[in-house]
Amino acid sequence: MTEELNDFCTDLKDLFMRQDFAQMEELLAGKTDGEITELAMYEHDILTKYYEQEKYQMLITHLNFAAFASYLFEYAGKRGVFTPSQFQQGFRIFLDIYELAQNAKKQQ
Repeated sequence: MTEELNDFCTDLKDLFMRQDFAQMEELLAGKTDGEITELAMYEHDILTKYYEQEKYQMLITHLNFAAFASYLFEYAGKRGVFTPSQFQQGFRIFLDIYELAQNAKKQQ
């Protein structure tokens, strides 16, 4: 990822934490499909790495990051940069992490 795109992603994370989704979507609309795909897959791949290493507690601890990555992936899916099957397959990880978090909450 370029430094410019990385800085853009940092700005998006800040907006996400402030729940300024309208501003996020406005900024994302100005990016190319390639940039949107790169952003979504970059964040998705980070989560996938930790998920495959079974670092579930860390994922649960950083649920805001997982939610941000999920938002980007959903945005990319709605924009049509993935085929429906690519989206379903890729989105599965977010559903699994959410389920892990819900199960952890029930056990407390």
